[in-house]
Amino acid sequence: MTVIRTSTDEIAARVAKVAPSAGAVVRHLVTSKRQQDVATREIERGIRQLASLGVTQRDIAALAGLSQPEVSRRLKRQQLTVDVDRLRSIVAEREAARLSSDEMIRALASAMTARRKPGRISAYDGASTSSPSSAELMNLFRSKAISRDEYEAVRALLRERKSR
Repeated sequence: MTVIRTSTDEIAARVAKVAPSAGAVVRHLVTSKRQQDVATREIERGIRQLASLGVTQRDIAALAGLSQPEVSRRLKRQQLTVDVDRLRSIVAEREAARLSSDEMIRALASAMTARRKPGRISAYDGASTSSPSSAELMNLFRSKAISRDEYEAVRALLRERKSR
């Protein structure tokens, strides 16, 4: 079954044909959804920052308007994903000649491998895999931060670790 995604503009045009006065409502709804997405990302960032500063999950939950178990789940999910800044700092170490290319490849592969899965299924929503940020690795290659050979070497090392 093929899923065809319809753009917001196409939907707005269809709605305008049915109800010409609905244009303002559609624009307001789309704007509200975008604002909600930004707010969600900001809440996630705030949760991570406060947790790294040692603020209790109960206090974070009260500040964010969430339950403590929800804060815990979000932090656990975050532990399963790659810290993009960590990948870029590894490449920076190689550029500063503090790491060889081989050391950088091993460090990138290690940073991209999830260290652990939570004990309860509720905190693992399938969004992460053993290589959760292959897109970020590709971005490093596209931005010429790593060479094609280095990119392929990291991918090969990840495949090797996954097959163990």
